[in-house]
Amino acid sequence: MESPSLLEVFQVQEIDGLVLPSIKYIFAYFTHRYPRQLLGAYNSLDDFYFFLKVIIEYRSLKNWNCTSVERRFQLKRVKYIKNKECLVDLFPEEVNSAIRLRQTDILAKLFFTYCLPFLISKVKTWSNNTRISEFRVNAPTEHSTTQTESHGQHSSFFRTFRLKILSKLKKLLTILKFTFQLGSNFCKKIQWVYYLLFALGILPFSNPIDHLLKQRLVYDTSIPNLTSEKAHNPYTLPSLLDNSMNIFLSLVQVLDWWQTNDYATQVKKGRVAFTELEPPEISVKDTTLTKNTCRICGHYIKNPAVLTTGFVFCYPCIQSWLKDNPYICPVTKLNLIRKEKSFWRIMV
Repeated sequence: MESPSLLEVFQVQEIDGLVLPSIKYIFAYFTHRYPRQLLGAYNSLDDFYFFLKVIIEYRSLKNWNCTSVERRFQLKRVKYIKNKECLVDLFPEEVNSAIRLRQTDILAKLFFTYCLPFLISKVKTWSNNTRISEFRVNAPTEHSTTQTESHGQHSSFFRTFRLKILSKLKKLLTILKFTFQLGSNFCKKIQWVYYLLFALGILPFSNPIDHLLKQRLVYDTSIPNLTSEKAHNPYTLPSLLDNSMNIFLSLVQVLDWWQTNDYATQVKKGRVAFTELEPPEISVKDTTLTKNTCRICGHYIKNPAVLTTGFVFCYPCIQSWLKDNPYICPVTKLNLIRKEKSFWRIMV
């Protein structure tokens, strides 16, 4: 079984990491326009995405032995068996059955890949909320002077009880947060070692989680297809979910390409290549007569500078011309498109 290259592994990880930020980016745009209707849903977007992601990935791992992003790149997950090449000739059916992911393998993959990062983020949120709650309990109330003595004693006892619980909860969350952070930092540092060993072909695992679970990525061609006929039916709800995920991943790739090249800013400012006009054509006779002559001063060009329309002038002439006639070509009388870089000095 042939393993993918390290660049393909990077591409899978990049696309998988772009899904949630892309959803947030789109949702934030509509939330900004309709805050009253969508603000509550936007605040709960992480939780909703987590549950939906777990459901989709569970189905994908169960039916195709791969996540939805890995399936798009025609990759599959198999159980790692040492000396498999020697055993596959003797026991082909047993080996093919042994490399398939079982229910425990799927649940372990979901826990370490999706549930554990979600739990870490929740622990950080709960830790911050606990500190805020403890501060509120310690803060004196406005109407404490008007309370009766019995009511004040009852309130003081309740406040002390809450403080004890919050204090213990804060210690527990702090320990969990420190442990998760330590483990996360260790995994990030050792991750590059796995990348190097995977690229050199020493290890079949590209990350420590796959090494722990004994799962490796291989190309889809050499693995029997586990897809049932029901999954191929385009009118079933599971098939619609799978197809919608593939369509959304395509949109994520297009959005990433659009944002990386900053086409939104270029289109807004009219700076893309297909909106730029070519230099106007002039007659051959006019070109030969004025080939080395500045069109502004009429003398031989000294210290040349080229304009975005394609004409060459003396650097002091074009500089003073653009000060008196902002962003206008002295020959064509047309407005310059790239106004911030209208001309360049030619070093001869």
